[in-house]
Amino acid sequence: MIESLPADTCPRCGGDLHQTDKNTFTGEVWREYTCRTCGHILDVNEGKALWQILHDEAESQRKTKEKLPWYFRKSFIVIAICTVGPLALPLIWWRPKTTLAWKIGLTLGIVFLSWILFHATMESTHIVEEFYKLLEGQ
Repeated sequence: MIESLPADTCPRCGGDLHQTDKNTFTGEVWREYTCRTCGHILDVNEGKALWQILHDEAESQRKTKEKLPWYFRKSFIVIAICTVGPLALPLIWWRPKTTLAWKIGLTLGIVFLSWILFHATMESTHIVEEFYKLLEGQ
């Protein structure tokens, strides 16, 4: 909010200024200074209304959300992790909206889960090999 206050005296006649605040139809607040001697009026705009600021912020958030590429959206990253596992980690690290703590946590979780699944797969292959040896022996 830019605030510019005039001097205590009128620029025309040098008389005292009286301050009044006005609320306009659009919701903006205008500060008006009126000279008590000559009636000269100085308007100082205090800024936008609160609803206008909130609306502008929501619009900017909507525009930045739309500008996010499809390959950085959460749904695509989840599908990529489910299909290719840790090979999708660069998508998480290159995604601009994810914080560093989430990136580290997701990386550790995905690597740990991949490690568990790898060992489970290796154990199941050993069991299948032993089963085939039993079948060949009979």
